[in-house]
Amino acid sequence: MSFCVYMPASRRNGTLYIGMTDDLVRPTWQHRGGAIPGFTKQYDVKILVWYEEHSSRESAFESERRMKKWNRSWTIRMIESFNPQWRDLYDQIANWKKLGPVFAGTSGLFALRNIKEVHPMPSLSAFPVTRRWPSKHPDRLQLYSLPTPNGVKVSIMLEETGLPYEAHLVDFDKNDQQTPEFLSLNPNGKIPAILDPDGPGGKPLAMFESGAILLYLADKTGQLAPAKPALRYETIQWVFFQMGGIGPMFGQVGFFNKFAGRDYEDKRPLQRYLNESKRLLGVLETRLKSRPWIMGDDYTIADISMLGWVRNLIG
Repeated sequence: MSFCVYMPASRRNGTLYIGMTDDLVRPTWQHRGGAIPGFTKQYDVKILVWYEEHSSRESAFESERRMKKWNRSWTIRMIESFNPQWRDLYDQIANWKKLGPVFAGTSGLFALRNIKEVHPMPSLSAFPVTRRWPSKHPDRLQLYSLPTPNGVKVSIMLEETGLPYEAHLVDFDKNDQQTPEFLSLNPNGKIPAILDPDGPGGKPLAMFESGAILLYLADKTGQLAPAKPALRYETIQWVFFQMGGIGPMFGQVGFFNKFAGRDYEDKRPLQRYLNESKRLLGVLETRLKSRPWIMGDDYTIADISMLGWVRNLIG
């Protein structure tokens, strides 16, 4: 009997699932048909992109546990070492009465030793921001931020998804956000910003604007955004509600109340922002009156986008 560690993936967003089985055809068919509930069904994980054969259950379990600890970039490079076109291997195995000696994967340890040679991690040295904030872990997503209502969005998202990252403090007291190195990453001089060494196509990707980063990370990980288009766009709608309303209005309340209130004898600006913030809170309260999260039972990027601003205002 052959035991296999296998990886089905989603054609839609690249979500990966790692599992172990003693009958590769059966679970692969179940993934393909959407018969497996939970994570695999929600994220449309249907095509078999990689597998390796083991002589014992213990060996397969050990390999599965080890591979689940790898970061996504190494896992993708292992797949591409042996299945560079991300072909669906289901048809290949479905016609076998039993697994033959030829298989798409190879030993995980062997693959890991050879990944650097076959698919080296792209260098981040071309990005000036890394000169001011050197990276100790260049294979991880780089986060440049500060614990502000916008800044914590990306930190929360990264922690929730389990995506490995390295955080760099952008110190406003030192005016870090206006340095040439940071402006090369975000010409708008605002946090947060990210530099992902494992962006689309395996190439580094730099991004700014917290809402855009939340959407990117949701697509990258296949988490915290619904897979169904209607629900996905409804979630994005609420993220934009935060970006266009909650953030700007709550921010002005904080500015006039905490920083500039004594310098402005005219109280109309503060009152205008207070009134609008109360109205926006009313919209949010109505939405949440009959549901635990903005999208009902599912915790999503819409909730993450709101948390820092609401907590900052009422805390």
